[in-house]
Amino acid sequence: MKRLFLSIILVLAGCSAVSAMNLTPSRLDKEVQSARVNADQYIAAYLKSDKSGDEFGNDTTKDKNIYLYDYRSPKRAFMYSLIIPGWGQKYAGSTILKPIFFLGVEAASWGLYFKYHGDGNKKTTEFQNYANAHWFEGNKDGSEAQTYRGWLAAHDTTGSASDSGYTEHLPSSRNQQYYEMIGKYDQFRGGWDDYWEDTLKYDTFINEETHELAPSPHRSYYNGLRGDANNLLDKGNSFLIVVLANHILSAFDAMLAAHRHNRNQSGDNWMTVNAELKKYSATDEIPILRFSFKL
Repeated sequence: MKRLFLSIILVLAGCSAVSAMNLTPSRLDKEVQSARVNADQYIAAYLKSDKSGDEFGNDTTKDKNIYLYDYRSPKRAFMYSLIIPGWGQKYAGSTILKPIFFLGVEAASWGLYFKYHGDGNKKTTEFQNYANAHWFEGNKDGSEAQTYRGWLAAHDTTGSASDSGYTEHLPSSRNQQYYEMIGKYDQFRGGWDDYWEDTLKYDTFINEETHELAPSPHRSYYNGLRGDANNLLDKGNSFLIVVLANHILSAFDAMLAAHRHNRNQSGDNWMTVNAELKKYSATDEIPILRFSFKL
């Protein structure tokens, strides 16, 4: 368009020069100089005019603005929330409710984990103390009658107090396996102090097919304490799974939030609508609605 305008100006200037060919040299020079001045004035006025609002102009300010938005890195948002749930959402510009939600789930999960583990540890101490008070291993030679070793000696024709002839072997220290075995297996029933009150009763099968023996009251109560402790510890561990899931879900949500933020900021949506005023002359403007579609 600039070329067309300049061509018109040059043609007018040429015509002015041709019309002045019949004039005297001094007059001719004046007319040519005047045409040049007029052409320069027209060009200067055109270049100074505000063409930024021209619908057919070359203004790209609006297009350049799409590269100037506040970019949020999806990878960084993912890592932030993977470390601390809710941090990535805050970075990505999500509403305050999301960081509060993920942080709340994190805090509640850790709180319940420590609570159930604390209760489970207390119950563990309780059943261990109960076993120490009501279950007795006895001397290795089986000289103590109403103990586990005494029971082994009494039920072995060789009079040995060793458990080498049995499927289970008692650990040398009172560890987790030790406390599990004395309540779980019938082989260790002779160590419970109330077993000796009625040996015939507690040596009788209550299930002939499985050869399950009737447990003594102390053994039954002990197994109930162990079951409660394990249930509490399992509940605590389940909240560790919630913590892990919360980190992962928060990380992916933060990554998607960063993508949405960048798409909204750049206008890279499937459809956008912009309202603006466009100049169609030096003094007049007209409202314009611009629709953009992404296929």
